Amino acid sequence: MASTTLMVFFSEMLYFIYFTSADECSEIKLAYSLNFEDGEIPTDHDLLEASEYFLQIVSHPCDQDVALYVKRIVFLTTDGFRSSLYPLNFPRVFKHENDKLMSAVFVKQHVVMLIGVRIFIYRLGQRLWIPAEGIKTEVNGISTYQCCVNQEPFCQVTSSLVVAYQKGVPKSEIIIFLSNDGGMHFKQMRPIMILKGTFEGAFIQPTISSLTLLIKVDMWFHFRHFSVYGNLTSNDFSLKYSDSVPSVIQPPGMRGYIVIWSQNTLLLSPNHGQNVYSMRVELIKFFENSFLSGRRSIRQVITNNMNEIAVMTSDGEIFFGILNMDGVIVMIKHVEPPTRGLLLFDKNGDLAIVEPKDGYFDGISDFLHCAIQISQAINNLTMHLSECMMETLQSEFQNRVYYIDMNESLNFSATFVPSRGSNTRCLVTVTNPDMVSFQASVNIFGKTIDDNWKYQMDIILKLLPTSETVDYYLQERMFPSELSTLTVDMLHKGIRCRDMPPLTTFINVGCPLSKHLKLSKRVTACSKGILDPSVLQNNFKYTIKKNFYDPLKLFRPNSANEDLIVTYDYASLGCPLAAHYSAPWLPELQLWYNNSYYEVVKVHFVMFEVNGIYDYTYELHLSDVECVSEVQNWTSMLKKQANPDPHTAWNFKNYRSCKKAGPPPTAPKTSEYQIMGGWYRNRILFAKRNGFYIFKAIVINSTYSFCELSTTFAVFIYGAYPEIIYSSELLLGALILLFIVFIFIGFTVR
Repeated sequence: MASTTLMVFFSEMLYFIYFTSADECSEIKLAYSLNFEDGEIPTDHDLLEASEYFLQIVSHPCDQDVALYVKRIVFLTTDGFRSSLYPLNFPRVFKHENDKLMSAVFVKQHVVMLIGVRIFIYRLGQRLWIPAEGIKTEVNGISTYQCCVNQEPFCQVTSSLVVAYQKGVPKSEIIIFLSNDGGMHFKQMRPIMILKGTFEGAFIQPTISSLTLLIKVDMWFHFRHFSVYGNLTSNDFSLKYSDSVPSVIQPPGMRGYIVIWSQNTLLLSPNHGQNVYSMRVELIKFFENSFLSGRRSIRQVITNNMNEIAVMTSDGEIFFGILNMDGVIVMIKHVEPPTRGLLLFDKNGDLAIVEPKDGYFDGISDFLHCAIQISQAINNLTMHLSECMMETLQSEFQNRVYYIDMNESLNFSATFVPSRGSNTRCLVTVTNPDMVSFQASVNIFGKTIDDNWKYQMDIILKLLPTSETVDYYLQERMFPSELSTLTVDMLHKGIRCRDMPPLTTFINVGCPLSKHLKLSKRVTACSKGILDPSVLQNNFKYTIKKNFYDPLKLFRPNSANEDLIVTYDYASLGCPLAAHYSAPWLPELQLWYNNSYYEVVKVHFVMFEVNGIYDYTYELHLSDVECVSEVQNWTSMLKKQANPDPHTAWNFKNYRSCKKAGPPPTAPKTSEYQIMGGWYRNRILFAKRNGFYIFKAIVINSTYSFCELSTTFAVFIYGAYPEIIYSSELLLGALILLFIVFIFIGFTVR
């Protein structure tokens, strides 16, 4: 069949486009550069070769234009292979004999590569190779999971996690190395013990806060999840042939799907590996006998962040599907099996088979693109496929991040319009069900202009009040916070609904960034006329006498050798509160959220003076409270630190209530009770002197918030007028003078 040719110029690139018959590629494009100056292999580098078992295109999960082509040689592109490329090269100084690329993952803006048994980082923009540090044994596997909500701090931290390990060796003790800086530095994790089986891989699953291991026992595989909720083992699954080696794909998007495949098997898990089942082909009853019959085998499986999957077989059949509970794919194209071509999703969501060709310039390669437009291919199918049963599915929460703190709930809503005559409904799912739960209800929301019923789904998501939730935040952990993904999608969603992606929102179980403490300032020293704000703003200084403070802030009497001169920070402290020295004093702390007042803090908090002043006391003593275990105080908490610091010594992570069982009380009943707020109205008693106190208040209640809530504020104490002190000599002189006056008056009266 004849084909027409169109030549198109794009600045530095040139495309030759051939329109072909409908049963092959949608179009064929040869992409090469008109000008090519950079990328030539340096004299001290050699060509980077790949293992014969490593055959794939590794795409950046958050940017489809950034990818590695790996098939004997390696190409790295930042424009989707739309320009000519030199093969990737490797510094000779790092090379060992027979070192080959075994695995590679994108981590933020660089690539982490396993070359031989060592790990290297390759920085794209700098073309710089950096060997990883901290791995003490040989490794043959690496894994990461990239979060694509780029502006969120939790996403940046999650994307920096990389694990390295040795798999395929039957050992009872599994050694895994963890990096939290993108693969630059690794530390050995605590060994994981398994009773039997072979360790086949480790995977980071942030939306269930789990490190997941793939274990093979005899001919069966299962996943083991390690998280704060304990160890959980999935159902067993097997591959078609016992000698098959499974490949595991975690599609981007954080929706919990896992794809497991080998040359003869294609499996899907919709829930982080808990349940695994075979994917099936639309309109084919027996998957194994029809999909992979004869000499046909799976050559490549790829996914994208739109919940889509594509499969290329050894005889050139291209299958496409949408990841959901059904696990259905359909054959959309049959192309000539390429010898060096590999399948990828492009930035527009369509497919392309990319194959390197010898370029015009010496040592470079151009790239032949067999483009496959998915929607066009679906429309050209002769088999009957069900039409999409939903007209619209919309929500304002799509791809947004919400924070949920202790004792809070979130409300979401989504609207959908089923097709006329359809009774399809939506399915709500959440990852991390041990952490969050939800309730959903559906109500009629009116009609569309086409007279179709419109529905609204209301969802209430709550944080489960479990002790594991709190304990998770009180320990050193792999993940910065608990994540959960809420997804609303259609039931029995067919591939004709590919233009209607699922509604997804990300729930960060942790501290909202805008939640903070403030001090209620009803009366200040400026409003009472005691202090002048203009004076305080003009580099105002005050002196703390040496017998009032501890330079190390450890509450030690007589520890200072000289007075302390302090510059008052008006910009951050403002005008200080006013308090009379003789009145017991309690600050009122307020919780603010999104720059709006939320509530008065009524839970436990502690305070200390940031300059080390210690001449204040507490109104309550241990005799005034009902403790059943040892009570915490500043002295005991500071002693637990190697480098004592009151800013970090006592907080919600290490607070233990004396009303709970624990070590028996040993402190005398006359000791001060130094915890404020909560059950008892404890107050500060000031010494009889005027002056400034700069306090820091820290909320220590462990069930109030995941935030480390604290605030620093100033108090000015007034009313302690200086005492008049007379010396004995002065008193004697005054008495003599008074005696003389009386004598003089006596003579005058006479």
